[in-house]
Order: sequence, then structure tokens, then C-alpha cells
Amino acid sequence: MRLILAALAIGSGLAAPAQATDDVTSFTLENGLELVVIEDHRAPVVTHMIWYRTGAADETPGHSGIAHFFEHLMFQGTDDLAPGEFSNTVEAQGGNDNAFTSWDYTAYFQRVAADRLGLMMQMEAERMRDLILSEEDVATERQVIIEERSQRTDSDPGALLREHFGQEMHVDEAHHHDLKLALDKESQDLITRILLAGFPDHAIYGEEGLAGNPNSEHQWIVDPIDGTVNFFYNIPHFCVSIALRSAGELVVGVIYDPMLDELWTVEKGGPALLNGKQIFASKRDRLEDSILFVGCGKDDAAMSSGLERFSRASVRARKMRMMGSAALGMAYIATGRLDAYVESRISLWDIAAGQLLLEAAGGKTVLTPNPNIPEVYSIVASNGRIPIEEIL
Repeated sequence: MRLILAALAIGSGLAAPAQATDDVTSFTLENGLELVVIEDHRAPVVTHMIWYRTGAADETPGHSGIAHFFEHLMFQGTDDLAPGEFSNTVEAQGGNDNAFTSWDYTAYFQRVAADRLGLMMQMEAERMRDLILSEEDVATERQVIIEERSQRTDSDPGALLREHFGQEMHVDEAHHHDLKLALDKESQDLITRILLAGFPDHAIYGEEGLAGNPNSEHQWIVDPIDGTVNFFYNIPHFCVSIALRSAGELVVGVIYDPMLDELWTVEKGGPALLNGKQIFASKRDRLEDSILFVGCGKDDAAMSSGLERFSRASVRARKMRMMGSAALGMAYIATGRLDAYVESRISLWDIAAGQLLLEAAGGKTVLTPNPNIPEVYSIVASNGRIPIEEIL
């Protein structure tokens, strides 16, 4: 295992450096440990870090949380340190310590007075080579990890999707132009539990099925993963889309991109918001200045009309995009990133939240119901300024 140690130190005279650039020096010890010193003389403190080059990327496909488990186990006792003594010692020195796990590394750090750096290195070396793990220790920390995961994902659909992104996935249904994942249903089940816990008399109308009170005039319209194919192919462009329809009228909309941590929210009559800040559709009014999103649907008729529109729009617009998520496409128009979205066949759960959001941001949505399939539409959504009808 390759190890990287970064020490942000004051005047650390550890050895003659192998190389130096300004106040950064690096060394390689005889045991292969790479060491970096970044000098900072503004305060008489040091941040000492040890980085292990192992993380979520090293986990077996279909399994997660193992790197985090490893992180926890390193806080157990050693030959010379009782469980918890490491952190207690750091605290007794007036410092603090913690750890974190990422995609390809796990890091431990302490921030203490500069003259305590040697003690920190000694303790890190101790747990690096003399860690003691009993079966009880392992079982206890495993349960802690499971409980932490439950707290993180059991009330947060975004966290659930982030955890599974890039992992091996079970495909429930595979069609020529679409996929259904087991995770689609798991995400909707989680959203359903949360919504019905708060609104037990409401109905759930979701891509993965119905729930709640079917006679309620309050209906939560849910797409648990809008952009499932993107998700499956590890393309980080997908979202959760939720809208509330009361007495046939959209009154609340939420779109969440868990990969960028972008949350669009809107209430009927209120402003369109992105992470709490008001947003507006663009003021562009020429097709030649616009960026357009044309969807091609999943059936032959929708694909044919979509490709024809794409061809017409390509010679007029500045750029064309096929995004793979209708909800994010509408959110992007509401934010001024795109100028229009057109598709000849789309379902209500894909666009309900986006419609309310876009119109609150000053845009325009035209829906034409499919005469044969309930809650399916053709859509023309725009900033309300460009002559989008010229490419339809």
C-alpha cells in the first residue's frame, strides 16, 4: 500500500530535502513513505496528516462502505495505546484530530502545537504497525458503520444515489432505448416513506408505481432517478424530481442533482430558487445565440420527430445538447444555462417539477397531451423569448 504523509509545519527540520520549491519540500524515506512539508509561519501550530492510498475505488463491485470501515478501525488500540487513547492524547495537548475517506484515499489528521509534531508522528507510526483488532472491535465498528449509513441514506434519496453511483447495479428491465434499475424502485420507496410519514393522507404518483391514498386531491409526482441510463453508464447527470399537485394544480416543485449538490425549489406564486438563491431564465431572444436541448424519446415516432427537429435546430442554434434528463434540462433553462427543451413524448413525472420551476423563472412551457396515454405529453419549454416554433 502506498502511503502519503503531508505535514503542514513550521520550520520543520526533518532532513535534507530531495527537492524544494518555495516553502514546499518533499522526501522519500527508506520505507517508501513519501513525505511533504508545507511551511506556514503564521501561527505556532502544525497540521499533521497521513494519507493511505486506498478508498471507495478499491471496494469490490456491489459493495460499499468498506473504506469507511477501514477508517474507523484505525482508531482502535495498539500495543502501546488503549482504544481511544490516540484522540484523548491529542485533546490533552490542546489539539484536535479526525479522519476522512474519499474515492481513492483515506486520511487521518491532527492539528496541534508545533512542538507536538514528533508525538503525532510517533502515534501514527504506532497504529500503522501495531494495530490490535479483536472480533468484538470489528463487530462493533461494523455496526457503527451500518448505523451511520442508515442515518445518511435512509432519509436522503440523493445520498442513496451518490452511494450507488459507479457501483455494480441490478437491471430489472432492459429495453432497446431504456433501462429500469432496482435502484429506481429503492429510491422511490425511500421517497414514498418520507412523504407519507409527513403527509399520510396524500397520494404518490411515481414512475415506479402508486402509493398512499388514491382518492386524495394531493398527489406527489415522483421521478426517483430522472436520467437512469446516464446513471447506469456512470455519466454524472441525473436527478430526483418531485412535484406536488393539489386539486389538479402544481403547487410545489423540487429537483435535486446529487452529484453537484444543486437543489432547485419552487412554490406556486413564489420565486424559482437554486440552493436558496433566486434564478431567472435567460434573456436571449435569437436562435443563433441559444443552446437547445432536443430529446428523441423512446419509440419510433418520437425518435423520428426528434431527429428531424435536431437537424433543423442544428443549423440555427449556437449549440445543441442531448442531456438525458428532462427535469435537469428544464432546471437548466430556468437557471439560464439552456434556452429551450423540446421532446415529442415525455411523462408527467419527468417534467412536473420543471414546469413549475421554469414558469416561476420567467420561462414558458407548452404541453400537448397524448390522446392515447394519460399523463404523457409533447413538450416545448423555453425561456419564453427565442422563436422556438421556427424549428418545430
